[in-house]
Amino acid sequence: MKFTATLLRHQYLCPYLRFVTYEARQPLPMFGRRRRFGTVIHEAIAEYERQGRSLDAALAVLDERAAELGDEKLAEARAILEWRHTERSREGGRPIMIEGPLSTSILGHRLDVRVDRVDVAGSDLVLVEVKSGKRADIDLVRAQLAVLAYAVYRLFGRAPQAWKLELLGARRMIEIPSVTAPQELASFTANLARQVLEGRREPEPYDPSFCRRCPASSKGWAGAIRLRLTRRSTSAVTSWTCGRCRRLARFASRPRQRQLTAGCCSTS
Repeated sequence: MKFTATLLRHQYLCPYLRFVTYEARQPLPMFGRRRRFGTVIHEAIAEYERQGRSLDAALAVLDERAAELGDEKLAEARAILEWRHTERSREGGRPIMIEGPLSTSILGHRLDVRVDRVDVAGSDLVLVEVKSGKRADIDLVRAQLAVLAYAVYRLFGRAPQAWKLELLGARRMIEIPSVTAPQELASFTANLARQVLEGRREPEPYDPSFCRRCPASSKGWAGAIRLRLTRRSTSAVTSWTCGRCRRLARFASRPRQRQLTAGCCSTS
């Protein structure tokens, strides 16, 4: 089996969401325009770094892709790049990997990841993640960075000593608490991979409040949850045990009535 950082991130976020996305391969609501914006801004930043922190090079990428963004998003992207240029001018270090693919293994299976950037600052490696939005769940970002840091360790023979998040929409550079022990990075990554191999697909999000905004809970998916988790059951409500509070929870199969109940799983 081939793992990716995104697949393992989904497993950490919620095993059921990973199952729907990667095994059932069902179409889920996506924010296409915002995703296009993120792709273009990532390409512009990558070119900025490759050309020695050249703002002109980054703006040239925007000009080439302007038709994909529209006037409003193009103006936002320009403002982000100009702000980021000011911030990067104050930083030391140099990039040794920019938008780089890495391949390694975990539990005897292939693991492919893509790293936004790895910098060298003094004798330390700095792992950098770039997000185009205004908000980010730091716990989820840390989970993603842990998998990436494991891959970096396998390639370079040493783990990044610092993690950083560039939250572009909020105009923030955030230092993320890092995990630097290779055995901890390997253990975390292996645990997620093992869950996938064992077929873990219960709706047990790492943060129970995620159920309120989960794309897999959109109209029509509640019944699918019931069918896939309890194929032998014909009842209108599925029962399962919350991975956090270990209490019995229920998921109603009718879209307008669905809600998780009991303990920390409550979304009402």
